[in-house]
Amino acid sequence: MKIPIKSNWYLLIIFYLILSSFVKAKTIGLVPDRLYPPFTFVKGHNPDEIEQKEVIHLEQKSYNKIEDFSQSNIFSGYVIDLIISVYQTQGYDIEFHNLPWARALYASKKSLVDGIFPLVWNKDRDKVYQFSGERVNVDKAVLYVPTDVHFIWKNDFSSLKDLEVGVIRGWSYGARWNTAIKNGLFKTVETNNDVQNFRMLEAGRVTAVAGWIYATQYFLESNNLSSKYKPLVPFETVPMYLGISKTNPKASELIQDFIRGLKKIEANKVLKSIEKKWGVER
Repeated sequence: MKIPIKSNWYLLIIFYLILSSFVKAKTIGLVPDRLYPPFTFVKGHNPDEIEQKEVIHLEQKSYNKIEDFSQSNIFSGYVIDLIISVYQTQGYDIEFHNLPWARALYASKKSLVDGIFPLVWNKDRDKVYQFSGERVNVDKAVLYVPTDVHFIWKNDFSSLKDLEVGVIRGWSYGARWNTAIKNGLFKTVETNNDVQNFRMLEAGRVTAVAGWIYATQYFLESNNLSSKYKPLVPFETVPMYLGISKTNPKASELIQDFIRGLKKIEANKVLKSIEKKWGVER
């Protein structure tokens, strides 16, 4: 007995649906810096009150509206939009984790997640991470002091000799900074965020606060503190990257997919749209 052609089509459709249910989308688990606006930051005022994990299911589609770039319920920012757009072109779902930076570094080093960003390159980190090669953003490392303080800064860390500087725990501020720290030119006091940093500066517990100029200016302007503190001349311009632990067996594949995706969003002008949205350039 012959099966009607129409029935064959039904069988093919059923077979396809069954097969599709067993095919999982590729997933990449990433930890963004949650205190680094306008590049990567947690939505809302208190990062610890936000959920710790979300999965963004990305579809192969064209972006038609600027709203399409912001698919995360937890994170926002230029690099968030860039990462989502890049891996969307490669067919990935993205799992974002909301962790304090020190824990984020630990989780990424141990391959508890696939990657971390934005990450400053240095020799120690190069032993642990495979870097994306193509940067995700560029920023300037800078010191802040009270506006009413006359501080002689010659863009030389000897100006800070025997003084204390407030820093965010786990952050790196470039190669020159790392060398000065190793040489013991000055001391650092670690905090969890800019709020604590500038409270110490206001109380006179530190002489200056180290920061990235985009993020620190964003913080000061958002809290009406721009008139109280001023940046000195930036001491280094630093590119930042996506980092994948070298112990991750998928490290090379994830980096190559990042590079391929970045080329696609450069070619189709999506990257330009993201830059225009946030007012920054990669």
